[in-house]
Amino acid sequence: MKYKFQTTTKNMNHSIIQLLRQGESETVEFKSTFGKEVIESLCAFANNIGGVVLVGIENSGKITGVNYGSESIQDWVNQIKQGTSPSIVPDIRLLEINRKQVVEISVNEGLNEGLNEGENKLFDTIKKNPGIRIPEMAIILLSPKKTVERWISKLKKMNLIEYRGSKKTGGYFVLNRK
Repeated sequence: MKYKFQTTTKNMNHSIIQLLRQGESETVEFKSTFGKEVIESLCAFANNIGGVVLVGIENSGKITGVNYGSESIQDWVNQIKQGTSPSIVPDIRLLEINRKQVVEISVNEGLNEGLNEGENKLFDTIKKNPGIRIPEMAIILLSPKKTVERWISKLKKMNLIEYRGSKKTGGYFVLNRK
């Protein structure tokens, strides 16, 4: 995984200071440390229009900084991926502001807006098991076949998945999105 380490330039410092002055919003949150609240914020952003969490900044906008290493950042990414469904893979930028380390974690708008928990789990199952068939999905998801069929119908209408192959040997696949 690649991370960008950037010592802030005057322009960048100005834009971050502007964010700090404006405070938290629908797309910006400050967190003094990484934890469950960061993951919850990223999930909310992904379900809306996207957003950014600045870790190392208190709610008041005061820059406190955080200590991090490449292992701790990778651990954060793993926690975010494991704590969200479908998995969120954020963009991370490592910054230095006023000689303090700040981590900018951003996410785009999620692809699966409008899906319930079961439909999201089904989407993830198909993504992880290309060519999977309904009986296997029902077993994995511990759901009745009729429920799985209803979820499939919705995902197909949203152009997220498709059936490929013959009736007897084909299966479901996630459509590539650009």
